[in-house]
Amino acid sequence: MFRENVLIMGVEENWKVMENIKQLKPSGIDIHISSKEGWVRKLLPDFKYFDSFSKKESEERYISNLIEYCISQKIGWIIPLSEQEATTLSKHKLKMRENNVMFITSFDWDKTVLHDSFSVQGNTFTYSFDQIKNAPEGVKVGKIDAYVDYRSSEVICCFMREEYERYQDTVLSYEVFANSILEECVAIIAQRLNIKGSFSFDYQRDLEGMYTITKIECFMTHSTREAIFSDYDFANYLWSNIQGIILLKESNDKSSFVYRLNEEYFLF
Repeated sequence: MFRENVLIMGVEENWKVMENIKQLKPSGIDIHISSKEGWVRKLLPDFKYFDSFSKKESEERYISNLIEYCISQKIGWIIPLSEQEATTLSKHKLKMRENNVMFITSFDWDKTVLHDSFSVQGNTFTYSFDQIKNAPEGVKVGKIDAYVDYRSSEVICCFMREEYERYQDTVLSYEVFANSILEECVAIIAQRLNIKGSFSFDYQRDLEGMYTITKIECFMTHSTREAIFSDYDFANYLWSNIQGIILLKESNDKSSFVYRLNEEYFLF
């Protein structure tokens, strides 16, 4: 059975994002928060609460209680906003998956290789994520949005914005992805960085056809770099993931997932 409600854990450490999450929440979806802190409930009264289960018995029992709660409340996804909860859930992800409970993992920017290169169909790609590079005049600039399935780790959707030159005043527009080289590049980047859900990156293409990926946007935690998301962007990112997950529709157990990420996007 498909369960669409969401449980958010570790709110005490990231409470600022919750106001935006409340405003962006799709109708018909319940958000449950795991917190015993009275100040959290007073600050955010519009969510459903339950007291966190005790970890004194055993971690296995803690996970079992958590799964039982998710099943009873029709919760299909858990978002851990703290490193401790994310670590605990990661150790028991197979048991959770067996019970149709998934969790959104965090993208740990500080543990990522920031410089590397690879080749796709004879084309060289390099990436450098720790600094922003301005494109030299004449170099083409583009942007790609993609979505990686949480269950299969496959790239489900790719969308490419039109390339433009540095000083050309052109509004970017979306078009259906039709570049097999960049499509394969997206899959490699997602695999190397262990990205799940929606992400996007900017790239530059010089006259010799060499691609340089200069900026990537996805769920980052514990980053001290300027690229870290603001609270508002972080909340928007969370809901772009949750909407992509919640709007999966299963007509039966054997059907494939259908994604509707945003009204601007068109699937192919």
